[in-house]
Amino acid sequence: MQFNKIKVVLVFLLCLVLGYEVWRLRVGSGSGQQAPSVSQKHKSDFVLLPESEVAAYAQFFPDPKPHLESWEPTVGDIDDLNSNLLQISDLSSKEPDANRHIDAPDQYYRQYLAVVVNGKKTIFVNAMCSVDSGQYWRKHLMFANGGGKCHWHASYDPASQSFSELMINGVV
Repeated sequence: MQFNKIKVVLVFLLCLVLGYEVWRLRVGSGSGQQAPSVSQKHKSDFVLLPESEVAAYAQFFPDPKPHLESWEPTVGDIDDLNSNLLQISDLSSKEPDANRHIDAPDQYYRQYLAVVVNGKKTIFVNAMCSVDSGQYWRKHLMFANGGGKCHWHASYDPASQSFSELMINGVV
């Protein structure tokens, strides 16, 4: 009987830890890690946006709009995304204009939106060089017109752990 109580307590503690990790992603405490760089302008930061932002994301698509749903990524999905961010540099190197290359994608403020597009799980990544000091960007998908390589977005496929559909904003 004593052994069963220990099991229950351990399962409860595990649930608390997992719940904390999901909460941490939702409130956007970020990865807490910085890539070592002398010229680093700001701390790398990201946030997992709430599912209500799927409606704002739908504006990216022309009519007829695809079927869009939200899903809850695991901490591992987000960790994999963050560890594969350098793929953005490779994708941007295909841009003919060298001023539009993304050299350090991990140094951008990033918004992540877990969305199912026509049945396929993806994580939409919206990135910007800077954000206002407020917390608006942590809860609402933000779009910019212009701004050059200071604003970009891409889709991440957690199944293949690869990025696609990189779009870098137009010139400043």
